[in-house]
Amino acid sequence: MGWDTACDAAPWGGTPLVTRPCALSFGLWCKGRLMYSKTRQVKKVEVNEPTFQPALSEKTHMIAEARRSKQPQSLQMQLHVTPPTDVKLEGVRRELRDREMAECTFSPAINNRGQAGRVSNRRYMQEMEKRKMEKKCQPSWSSIQDRELQECTFKPTINTSKSYKTNFKPTARHKGEEKVVERLKAAQQERDRVSTMKDIRYIEDVNKGWEKREKTTKAAPFNLTAKGSKRKPELYIDVQLGGGRKGRIGVCRGDQPDKLAANFARVYALDADVKKQLVALIETRIQELNDAHDGVGADSEYDALEKEAGNADA
Repeated sequence: MGWDTACDAAPWGGTPLVTRPCALSFGLWCKGRLMYSKTRQVKKVEVNEPTFQPALSEKTHMIAEARRSKQPQSLQMQLHVTPPTDVKLEGVRRELRDREMAECTFSPAINNRGQAGRVSNRRYMQEMEKRKMEKKCQPSWSSIQDRELQECTFKPTINTSKSYKTNFKPTARHKGEEKVVERLKAAQQERDRVSTMKDIRYIEDVNKGWEKREKTTKAAPFNLTAKGSKRKPELYIDVQLGGGRKGRIGVCRGDQPDKLAANFARVYALDADVKKQLVALIETRIQELNDAHDGVGADSEYDALEKEAGNADA
């Protein structure tokens, strides 16, 4: 077989020693072959040992067949009696779909052009890829800012921790400060109210002694010119405000009705509708006064009005 059987002679002149690898592998192969043959023989003996072979009669076969026909197997019975849940659900879905389709009367003709959708999808994807590339090409604001920061060489060390303590203390509030502020606000509001009343020629003295206190607390400016005389109203209009209140409007020559009505409405907090009624009332009274002056006996009426004004001032 061409085996390499070269060996070296024993130093004492006996049987030569096998030292080549081919001789070792051949010995292992022989041992394996022997073990395989022994195992095969043992298996044959085990298979051939059972010698009993019973023979069933035809009556036994008939009884078994009748029993199988009367009582089917449990698994087959479950499959026939209870169908799977998926089958039931599919049947319910089919029934509902058929019921919905029965109500539909319009049946459109659908073509088989399935390639159109693929083309549109391909174009859409191409457009999206194009936009992504454009966004990548455009430099963002953050990249520009980072580039500018890289050009800067000065990098100061910023101390973020607060290592100092503030010695500033909140200013102490004096006792009664809020009362003083409220008193000053109330005085300013009263001063504005009195000045507004003077603008609309309100005759009633709402604050006795105000002018006297004003003269004592406020120095009058030096004036070389003569002090002009105060104009006397030519007409008085009494207005009933409700709740027992009553107001009077003094009208001089050249006054504007809308301005007089606006000042009166601001003092008494009247709405726009009442303001319009006041404007109409003032215009009517002025027109009546002009007609009276133009007519007969205008001088006597004018004298009567002056007399009434003098009594009101007194």
